[in-house]
Amino acid sequence: MISRKIPWRKQPQYPVGINPAYAGRLKALYVLNANLWRVNLVTGIASGTAVGAGHEFLPYKIRTAGAGNTYINLPLDGFSAVAPFTVVVGCSRISASGVSWSLLRRDLANWYGVYEDVTGTIKSSNNNDFSGVITLSGGAPVSPFTSYKAATLAGANNLRGAMGGGVIVVDSLVVMPTGGGLNSIALGAAVRNTVDNPCVADFEFIAVIDGAVTDAELQSLSSRPWAELLEPRIVSIFLPSAGGVTGTISSVLDSFTTLFSGTTSILGTITNNLENAISSLFGTSTVTGSLTTSLEDAATSLSGTITVTGTLTNTLDNFVTVLDGSIGSAITGSIAVTLDDSATVLSGTSTVVGNITVTLDISEMSMSGTTTIVGVLASQLDNITASFSGFPGAEGFIARLRTLLGVGV
Repeated sequence: MISRKIPWRKQPQYPVGINPAYAGRLKALYVLNANLWRVNLVTGIASGTAVGAGHEFLPYKIRTAGAGNTYINLPLDGFSAVAPFTVVVGCSRISASGVSWSLLRRDLANWYGVYEDVTGTIKSSNNNDFSGVITLSGGAPVSPFTSYKAATLAGANNLRGAMGGGVIVVDSLVVMPTGGGLNSIALGAAVRNTVDNPCVADFEFIAVIDGAVTDAELQSLSSRPWAELLEPRIVSIFLPSAGGVTGTISSVLDSFTTLFSGTTSILGTITNNLENAISSLFGTSTVTGSLTTSLEDAATSLSGTITVTGTLTNTLDNFVTVLDGSIGSAITGSIAVTLDDSATVLSGTSTVVGNITVTLDISEMSMSGTTTIVGVLASQLDNITASFSGFPGAEGFIARLRTLLGVGV
């Protein structure tokens, strides 16, 4: 068995552990999807609430209503943030005005704490002085859903942050908020002992860390927060010492590579179910069941001595199937190219019993060498080219083929 720790690259859809590197420091982490949004993953307490109506759950995020006194309330579960502290958030604004999120004292009307009121602009205030402002920019987009930002209120005259792993922006004139009481995050409004400045905004997550972090941590937290804050996944692979694999071997996500070398016997199904997947079989390979490539931009390559019993099918566009060398004594069943812009190439000595069919426009089928066809060769739509080279069989068959294709009649 081989085990490997894999960092998280995107939002989880079920509860996971916290990265031990932030144990004791991370006080709150809310993953804001329909499954997890109420739960602080640090404490395990489901204390998040929706105040007012109109909030919307979208894939991988929640969108605040941005009207009246509505907001999402996320308690810090007994922790009261006192500077230094750090906020990490995945947030993108929809409204042109209002406060995206706020971590403010709720016992007073005046502003004490930190908040974001324009995308990438994080502010700090002590008794309405609004002395701290950092406008974050740069960094590569790291999420299709929101912008990732991290800001640390490190101390007097030291508010700093980064967005998307970009440059560190510093405000050296900030005054520290006094009095404590920063114990709940509000999404979609400025919440003190009153509620105002509503905002429609999308949120993927928000986290609060006790204490300041380094500039390097700010850049990591704002570019790969899932890898930084969540405990890595442990993936185990069992490798048998001999024999084959009985059941299913699947590559189920994008950019996967499955490689088999040597003598490989698989009983069941080998499947690549998403784009940009590559499966390579080298040596002597026997597949009993189905070999399927099921989405676009996939390549299936079989080299050596190949025997196919049943159906070899390309089911979507931009597929390439290449069979090189000796293709056995026959292919029994059907070879079908079912959508446009596909190419099927058979080289060497090829015998097909059944039907060869090109079913849509702008397809090409090329056969070279000695080609024998028993059954029906059909070109069914426009812009199709069927070409044959070498010794094609009896002249009577050629005449019949010319009649079928409408050539010279």
